[in-house]
Amino acid sequence: MKLRVLLGFVSYGPYHLARLKACQETCSDWDVFGWELSATQSEYGWERSEEDHIFSVTEECLESVKSFRWLGLVWSHLQALNPDVCFLAGYSHPGMLAALLWCCVHRRKAIIMSDSKADDAPRKPWLEWFKGRLLALYDAALVAGAPHRRYFTQLGMPSSLIHEGYDVVDNAAYAKPQPRPPLQRPYFLSISRFIPKKNLTTLLSAYSDYAHALGYDQAWSLVICGEGALRRQLEQQIAEAQLGELVSLLGFLQMKELMPYLAHAKALVHASSQEQWGLVVNEAQATGIPVIVSRNCGCFEDLVEEDVNGFGFSAGDRAQLTHLLIQMHALPETKRQAMGEAGKQKINLTHSLERFAASVRSCVQSALTAFPSQAC
Repeated sequence: MKLRVLLGFVSYGPYHLARLKACQETCSDWDVFGWELSATQSEYGWERSEEDHIFSVTEECLESVKSFRWLGLVWSHLQALNPDVCFLAGYSHPGMLAALLWCCVHRRKAIIMSDSKADDAPRKPWLEWFKGRLLALYDAALVAGAPHRRYFTQLGMPSSLIHEGYDVVDNAAYAKPQPRPPLQRPYFLSISRFIPKKNLTTLLSAYSDYAHALGYDQAWSLVICGEGALRRQLEQQIAEAQLGELVSLLGFLQMKELMPYLAHAKALVHASSQEQWGLVVNEAQATGIPVIVSRNCGCFEDLVEEDVNGFGFSAGDRAQLTHLLIQMHALPETKRQAMGEAGKQKINLTHSLERFAASVRSCVQSALTAFPSQAC
């Protein structure tokens, strides 16, 4: 009888669907299936197909479900599905904690998927102690990269139970040629929600300095894809800096809509002041363009090699970011192309769907050979 493996996320989007498909193809000796708390949430507007075949706990919008309801909803759902192993995305949502509790009580293997790292936020000793006790209930962990492994070991999880390769995208899909440029003018690209931690105000300030330094006629445009509560503030900043003809706010784009903008960008700029990973950097490298990434991003240590496939900067350093925009602009086209190719080689080598599927198998093997889960 095949091992039933549940791959659980809060909501499935393109990233998660690609990972599920990779696991189903690679781990064909198991019954791997997708599971989510809800198919809809206000934070993301991902499109879904009826062919995706994901088990959803509720048809209600995620945010409309009261916390106390998740225990009953999740338990009845898992009871019907009866998985042997549950991969669960994080421990911050009550629905995921309810699933962990179900695994403990029914002695099923629980594996956490996480891209949390130590410097995501100020840490309180008592809360870190509690997280350590919580992590002890999991049988293994699938984390994003090196800083995330260090954080989990700090919380007390044995390193032998931690496997990397969680944050991946469909590299092959992003590598497909996009023959038609969406814009005639060269441009920098930024992809992020319009929320404070994405640090878009600093990006716009640095870009304004760059445009003034080079002259508006010579400066590349800046295209920002995303949506969020700060739109009006960003629009006002653009107007006050007189950047209306250079900066475009395109709104939220689906994956297929986004690909041409990635393919023809001169470079991706990701300026977050706090970011657990930054999958847009994966997307840019898979596409084959260089990146300028804040060192606060969780992906920086694993993905960015200075002056090889991109550059790094301190999130609050406007002058440094301005300098890097000017430096990227001044590079010969052959150098930028070489940096993009180096990024593509790195992402395919270290953070691919194949790596994710292999790490899923390693996690299950670790969980099955480690000490059995204890009932709560």
